[in-house]
Amino acid sequence: MAINTIKNEILSPAGSIETLYAAIHAGADAVYIGGQLFGARAYADNPDCTELLKAIDYVHLHGRKLYLTVNTLLKNNEIEEKLYNYILPLYEQGLDAVIVQDLGVFHFLKENFSGLDLHASTQMTITGVDGALLLKKMGASRIVTARELSLKELKTIHDNVDIEIESFIHGAMCYSYSGMCLFSSMIGGRSGNRGRCAGPCRQPYEVYRNRKRQNDQNSLYALSLKDMNTLEILPDIIDSGVYSLKIEGRMKSPEYAAGVVSIYRKYLDLYLEKGRDGYHPDKSDVKNLSELYTRSGSVTGYYKCHNSKNMISLKKPAYKSDNEQFIKDIHEKYCSNKLKYKADATITLEIDKPMKLKISSANPSKKNQQNLAVLGDLAGKAKNRPVDRSNVYKQINKTGDTFLEFENINIHMDDSVFVPVSRLNELRRKAIEQYEEQLLKHFRRTIFQCEIPILDDNERRNVKKNENSVFNKQTVHNSDSVPLISCQINTQDQLESALNISEIKEIYISTDILAVNECVNAVKRVLMSQKTACILLPYIYREHAKEYVSDLIEKLKNLIGGLKAEMPALIIRNIDELGMVLENHYQNFRIDSSLYSFNRYSKEYFYRLGARMVALPYELNYNELKNLTDSRDEIVIYGRVPLMITAGCVNKNFYQCEKGKNKVLQLKDRKSTVFQTLCCCNFCYNIIYNSVPISLLGVQKKVENLPAGNYRINLTLEDYNESVDIIEKCIRLFINHQQVEESFELTRGHFNRGVE
Repeated sequence: MAINTIKNEILSPAGSIETLYAAIHAGADAVYIGGQLFGARAYADNPDCTELLKAIDYVHLHGRKLYLTVNTLLKNNEIEEKLYNYILPLYEQGLDAVIVQDLGVFHFLKENFSGLDLHASTQMTITGVDGALLLKKMGASRIVTARELSLKELKTIHDNVDIEIESFIHGAMCYSYSGMCLFSSMIGGRSGNRGRCAGPCRQPYEVYRNRKRQNDQNSLYALSLKDMNTLEILPDIIDSGVYSLKIEGRMKSPEYAAGVVSIYRKYLDLYLEKGRDGYHPDKSDVKNLSELYTRSGSVTGYYKCHNSKNMISLKKPAYKSDNEQFIKDIHEKYCSNKLKYKADATITLEIDKPMKLKISSANPSKKNQQNLAVLGDLAGKAKNRPVDRSNVYKQINKTGDTFLEFENINIHMDDSVFVPVSRLNELRRKAIEQYEEQLLKHFRRTIFQCEIPILDDNERRNVKKNENSVFNKQTVHNSDSVPLISCQINTQDQLESALNISEIKEIYISTDILAVNECVNAVKRVLMSQKTACILLPYIYREHAKEYVSDLIEKLKNLIGGLKAEMPALIIRNIDELGMVLENHYQNFRIDSSLYSFNRYSKEYFYRLGARMVALPYELNYNELKNLTDSRDEIVIYGRVPLMITAGCVNKNFYQCEKGKNKVLQLKDRKSTVFQTLCCCNFCYNIIYNSVPISLLGVQKKVENLPAGNYRINLTLEDYNESVDIIEKCIRLFINHQQVEESFELTRGHFNRGVE
């Protein structure tokens, strides 16, 4: 007897149509696949629209589902000119769901395809109840959690939010928190947010602490995680509330997908039937799974471990498979032919009556089983030689490349009946076509009225004008106004530098390494200096962060009450913090660049929710910013870009855990480029910064041509003197319009080049 009332879903990757066929054949309940546009695996063998339409029908005929990945950040023109026409035929065909990262895309699809399920991608970095609840209210039917969550955290989400949970159970893991990585983008121009990650975490790095090397030639791969393999703890994951068990690997072979799916299919069914007492994975299955294209060994991920050196490969990561016979068996069983729909046929041939072919499901328990009878031409009386029963069987059994095959063919025929072979073939083709249509017709959809009209590709699509559309509300920038310059600080020295410069009117106090009392004192000093204080919340909002933020807000309320001042603005860095401020009705909040506003749809959605300001992302170039920016927005003009936010701790892995002692380590790559790594013990994460800061001081005219209302200086690792120098240069250039020299190593980031 099954122990669960809801059968869990095994979700397989499909980087190609061939992989989709193999995964379905091996027992996947659903597949996720990208098309030619907007998928996070731009280099996979993604199918075109025609192939996707056929794939949707194929999975539905077998009672399975297909989820389309639209899990990249989209630019304005991509949403306005391509997205609607891309989704429409797939939606009408019966597409089951779309996996989405971009909140602008999410909102667009919700407005224009109301019957389509939306799954919040793991790249949204959902880590708790607050984010899950917000997405539920927005209309998501499912959340894909960050890989870093523990079983306890998953159970908390499950117990508090009525939404499907999808979590990874097998495959490669990113070192960075899902969606919080700009490493590939900033050092090589290949953006992970656009499906083009070059995998810098898989490269060798020398690790330094206090100028002393911490690793040797046998442990250079400091950021390369081993692959995830959770077969041994699958019952724990299911019991924590995970509904969809997701396998990573859209860049991998059909044999990989089919092999992994087949083993998890076997043991999921075993657990659902016999429970924990009957769940004992066979050693041969464990061995086969662990040897199937694994990268330097495997671990059970973060489910039972926050971070560990054991999770890092250390040695050069390389896919290998040590069991060629298993791969061969998988290929022959699942990859050499497509799964067929099993049906029974009954043909009746009676003299002077229409031929009749009835098709029915061979498995009455199938969800999509149907019965269908089709009539053909009149059968005649044989003049010389009646039709042979074996020949009737042979012709009806010629299902060839169709979706089904007959398990049983029942023949009822008069002894002297005659029908031409061509008529039998025609009847078979007609019956199979109609049976397929009958099985699929309830999946079809029609849009009678849409927010955005279908236009030719060379026409610019405009959003339907109506008084409720937030996208028609544009703030007009006053070209005579002078943008404010705000300054983010991480340390007490940086705070002193910002306080001493009168032109800095706003100071953003980062919580990354300051203790709660230090933040409160910093706010007090900012307010006493007649400046505006803002609080940068943590990059990741898990239990440590929740406790910290709750304590901080309570103490700030006490401080503000005494000073009779306004509460500092909270600057939101992730979807969970956005959910938290909305749930608690905080009125004064802003959006940081890590919660991406890549297009006007996402940006305007944040403003609609009540944001006072939005910091635009680092990956847009000048022309894209020009088409997006208005006077409510903020642009970073100086600062080191956080390339990665990581649960893994470089200091712990190569030295020791020093809880409460924030450290800066260095990672040196093969080109001797050094990346500073800040260990933020407040929240137990690392920030890996770019080797040089972004500076827009040398492109002043272009910056001033953008109608942003706020320029921002991000101080991260600078000392007091460096901080003063940078702030003063920004003031002289952008406020006093005096010439300055950029006397430090720098990059323009994507301001000139952008990303594909």
